[in-house]
Amino acid sequence: MRVFVAGVALALLALGAVWPAQAVEGAGEASAVTVPVTIVLRGGQAEEGVLVKGTQDGSLTLKTTYGERTFARGDWVEVRPKTRLPEFAIAEGLLRGKRYAAAAKKYQEVYDTYAGLYIFGAEALDGKGQALMGQGKWREALEVYEQLFRDYSGSDLTYGRRYQYAHCLAEAGGESGREKAIAALDQIIAATDDVLTVRALDLLGQIHYAEGKHYLALRSYLQVLILYRNYAGEGAAEVQRLVQKARENAIGCCEKLGKSSDASMKKRADKIKARLLGAGS
Repeated sequence: MRVFVAGVALALLALGAVWPAQAVEGAGEASAVTVPVTIVLRGGQAEEGVLVKGTQDGSLTLKTTYGERTFARGDWVEVRPKTRLPEFAIAEGLLRGKRYAAAAKKYQEVYDTYAGLYIFGAEALDGKGQALMGQGKWREALEVYEQLFRDYSGSDLTYGRRYQYAHCLAEAGGESGREKAIAALDQIIAATDDVLTVRALDLLGQIHYAEGKHYLALRSYLQVLILYRNYAGEGAAEVQRLVQKARENAIGCCEKLGKSSDASMKKRADKIKARLLGAGS
């Protein structure tokens, strides 16, 4: 894998002389980064050109054959580079290879280069945040996601990024952070129906269990078991792993609740545990 990544990196460097992502505007001036893109507008129509600027409010300036045009954040829904930017490809490879420290550094370099184009800055921050999470640097990762949620808006704040942010809040945000994480996870669960929903339910159960709220944790785990045990969509293997984990965690919650002084609660927990043990036999 390292040989492959190194080979890809060398090939990308060899293409550097003709790569169109950076253009020098004048002698003695700093390089201004530009990227050939397709911008998808509301309504579905697309505009092609070279992205030359992006501002913090999400406005994008596109250079086309008809001159420069600026699109407000509310005018567009997606921006796609004509060709995947090589810096992002390298950073993603490092992240997938679990070389988290190198990935965080590379994503920071990508952010420093492309933040002025807005849309790519959000992607770079998300990648850096995930790399820091992989190192267990939850406080640093939280600061990165707080920057992302402060500086970007709309479709840049995907449910996947909201989940990462909630995870950081739960790990490093203290009591108030956990409350915010629970609220964010509830929103994700209400709006999604895929592997991300299961991740959110799993994390929600972990938060409630750590706070001693075993009934609420049990509810989250049972939702996974009931709603997703036959899931066959994208990410099915991960979902099945989380379903099995939810069953084990639900049994643990029942054991905690089985020690309750509330007789009705104890009876209910014992009944659920018996059914879970029977389902696993």
